[in-house]
Amino acid sequence: MKKEKQKKRRSIPDNFLWTVKLYEKYTGRKMFLYIFLYVVLGVMVPFVSMAFPSAVVGVLESGVPVVKMLGLILLYAIMLKVLTTVFEVVKSHYDMSFFLGRIKVAKPMYEHMAKMDYEKMESTEGKSKKEKAFTCLFMGNELGIEYYFIKFPIALLNGIGILIYSLIVVQISPWILLYMLVSAVFLAYLGSRRDVYEKKKFDEMQNLYSKEDKVFRETLERESRHDILMYQAKEWMLVNVKEVIKGFENYFRDIFKIFSASWVGTAVLNFVRDLVVYGVLIAQVADGKLTVAQLLLYIGAIAGYSAWVEEFMAALLVIMIQNESVSDYRDFLEYGKVEERKVTENYKARVGKVHEICLKDVYYRYDGNADMTLKKINLTIHPGGKVALVGENGAGKTTLVKLITGLYTPTKGTVFMDGMDVSEFNKETYFKEMSVVFQDSYVIATSVAENVACSMEYDEARVVKCLKDAGLYEKVQGMKDGIHTTLTRKLDASGVEFSGGETQKLMLARALYQNAPILILDEPTAALDPLAESAMYETYTSFGKEKTSLFISHRLSSTRFCDRICFMKDGEIIEEGTHEELMALGGNYAHMFEVQSKYYKEQEEKEDEE
Repeated sequence: MKKEKQKKRRSIPDNFLWTVKLYEKYTGRKMFLYIFLYVVLGVMVPFVSMAFPSAVVGVLESGVPVVKMLGLILLYAIMLKVLTTVFEVVKSHYDMSFFLGRIKVAKPMYEHMAKMDYEKMESTEGKSKKEKAFTCLFMGNELGIEYYFIKFPIALLNGIGILIYSLIVVQISPWILLYMLVSAVFLAYLGSRRDVYEKKKFDEMQNLYSKEDKVFRETLERESRHDILMYQAKEWMLVNVKEVIKGFENYFRDIFKIFSASWVGTAVLNFVRDLVVYGVLIAQVADGKLTVAQLLLYIGAIAGYSAWVEEFMAALLVIMIQNESVSDYRDFLEYGKVEERKVTENYKARVGKVHEICLKDVYYRYDGNADMTLKKINLTIHPGGKVALVGENGAGKTTLVKLITGLYTPTKGTVFMDGMDVSEFNKETYFKEMSVVFQDSYVIATSVAENVACSMEYDEARVVKCLKDAGLYEKVQGMKDGIHTTLTRKLDASGVEFSGGETQKLMLARALYQNAPILILDEPTAALDPLAESAMYETYTSFGKEKTSLFISHRLSSTRFCDRICFMKDGEIIEEGTHEELMALGGNYAHMFEVQSKYYKEQEEKEDEE
């Protein structure tokens, strides 16, 4: 596999513009109206509140008639109340827009996951990128894309506040403004160091939560509790519990120490700053340079100035830190994209017809592994041929299936269909040429019909026929809503849970509905007993007479009906031939068959006795 390029380093402006477009696309422009109103009102409300005491004193000092004075004060108070109420309403919509927006902007991630390269998604790198993308979206309101984007209006709001309050404070003295600015920046720096420390400790906390989940949920609850009781492992488990608790104690103690030091330092610096500034103001009042109304205005401005600066600096810090998380999200959206290819005329002519599959000198190595999982695989399945791929678990059978189906790309060598390199095919079109039943059968939490068709749109008559052919229709017909009955209880409490055998019949019905010219069974009956498995394979075979078929199993009794059998060991095909030829060879296949057949006979004898 080709090595992926390193993650792009994206600037804050680049990520900001990308985020704006993303939110605009998935949330609409109404959200930006709330942002505008939030910034405007966010500046006005604190300013009007700060100026209110000064305005009242100014009216009292002006000597206007009492009635007019009370009217002006009442009007001012009403205006302040109206502004505050409107701001609270706007802020609630503003906050909700960002919260719901985070959910909506996750849509491109799910769309990408549905389309992305299967191999890349399964890789260690792909899983890591996906986890980072999920962290960006779903690890809370104070992490990731929501926290990043919401801080831009906050930074703008506080930047305007700093400008307005600076114009007021500078009238006292330019030196006071400079002093206030330096002290506020220093206090904001202390707060940022605290936040950076907390961010560094975040991974430690995540590890603790992961360990807690393992100890408390997976071990002490239902899944493993019987083992703990039966094997007297309580003391050993309690040691693990104590370690987790101790870890949390140490973590929060460290956090508390840093926060306590930060809070104490901030309080001391605030006290010194206020002592100096208020001392200057009191001296100016004593000298007659300031009126009481002006004093109140300046005190309000000074009290609010530091808050504006600290909030501005905190917003910038969040933006810088979370910029990396937004880059992670963008990185995942660009990772593993499947290249869209045109369907060639030559390929169009072969769609729906019986195909030949050929693997030539194919090697495959999983990401991060030193050794090849598959080595020099040469295999041809002729049109309409039926090949059984057998061997012990871990021989590489499933990996080979994923190469043939196009889910994986060979590390070396080529997979051909009808003489054409499958890597050159349009993936979606290629997938339609195959009916594949994997070992891990997946029942979708939706209706029986949609499970069979794997689509919300389906032909009911065709669904019924496939269920009948699979031997499942009688069961489905007896259910409450027939083919419209919901399967599993994941989304519907009244859903039906199928047994292992019924699930396999559902998978057969799904394969029949696809009705593709290539049929591949990757040990779908591994959970069934040998006799039931053999019967199921014979059923599949009867419906695949005019198809190119590949059957994978580690039970050899289910493969005798095939034209050819390939025995795999350690990632190589080491024996190939008919059942009779391989038995005559007396090699690995013959030995495994004899061992298994002896076991099956013993099982049959026991069942007969019972």
